[in-house]
Amino acid sequence: MSLTEGMITPEQKKKIHTLLSKHNIKDSEYRILLENKYQISSSVYLDEEQASELIEYLIEVTGDTYDRDNNTEYYQRKQAEKREKEKKEQDEFFDDLEKHIDRKIILVKETIHRFAEGYSKTELIDIFLQYTTNEENIEILKKLIK
Repeated sequence: MSLTEGMITPEQKKKIHTLLSKHNIKDSEYRILLENKYQISSSVYLDEEQASELIEYLIEVTGDTYDRDNNTEYYQRKQAEKREKEKKEQDEFFDDLEKHIDRKIILVKETIHRFAEGYSKTELIDIFLQYTTNEENIEILKKLIK
């Protein structure tokens, strides 16, 4: 392993400083960012991944979409990770929703069965007719009664 392997590349360092200059970001603000985000004082201490992340962050906060092309691999990987995370969250949401709905259906069925034990078929149909507004349901039930 060479001394420079895993360290910020010259291209990345140039890109960071170009973005800072292009968008008039003060050196003091940049140093605060490095300290807060990476606990370092200079970009020379960043590895390639951190440098790519910093470039993407600077692109996002400045709205500099042109410069994204020079950080494409990192950006595409982050976008894929974001889509994967969103899909996982969506799948978990729908799984939870499905379980919730299944529990509600079971509860409704149990309630109906317990309720129905005390009534005749005709009485249950009459009760249902009192609470439904769906004309199709009413017609079906009237046919069943006959």
